[in-house]
Amino acid sequence: QKTQDTTESPITVIPNNAALILQLNDVKELERSLSKSDIWKNLKHIKQIKSITREAIHISSFFSENNDVFTSNNLFISIHQVSANKSAVLFSTPFKRAHIKDNQEVILLFTKDFTTSNYDNQTVYFSKSLDKFFSFKNDILFYSKDKMLLTDAIRTSNKNTDDLFVNPLFLNCYNTTSSSADINLMINYNNLIALSNIFITTPLELNYFSEWAATDVTLKNNRIIASGFST
Repeated sequence: QKTQDTTESPITVIPNNAALILQLNDVKELERSLSKSDIWKNLKHIKQIKSITREAIHISSFFSENNDVFTSNNLFISIHQVSANKSAVLFSTPFKRAHIKDNQEVILLFTKDFTTSNYDNQTVYFSKSLDKFFSFKNDILFYSKDKMLLTDAIRTSNKNTDDLFVNPLFLNCYNTTSSSADINLMINYNNLIALSNIFITTPLELNYFSEWAATDVTLKNNRIIASGFST
């Protein structure tokens, strides 16, 4: 049983096999911050980072256009290994339900083109035009292009499933982060090594390296400032 059932944080929907979690603390200013960072421009040559950056910048504009619903200005991006040779990304964010009568109203902000199905007593929305699966946990929206990852997140969001906050190694690191940083970066090195083996010719043979580390990241023009804690 979860010890933090009432915690309305997107962390509570992120599956435990996350290799990286980025908590963006000022999504509406993200595009401006990234455009000023020469280092980030260089990092965009990496395919995965380029894809995530493109999606995050799109969300930055989307949040600004719908700031009466997405008031928190936070976006969580997590990267997972979903099969032996495949990785996928989960996006999750809180929203303000005050004027939202039905979850479908939130989906309609993204797309008019969607179908619905059910998984584990939760509604799954799929947009063919966006090629994305969406679902909800209370006031948290989460979505992915990978259906398996989305259903993993639904299982994690279930009150009878342990989430990352139940893991003291994660929680101790996460509690050291500051919301004043541009980005909070959480890394599970064991999962990251397993994930990296998808992309390299000679897999790394490390059974155990390290668990969670949490870092506050501040973006500057020609440097990235980071400080944090690891377990």
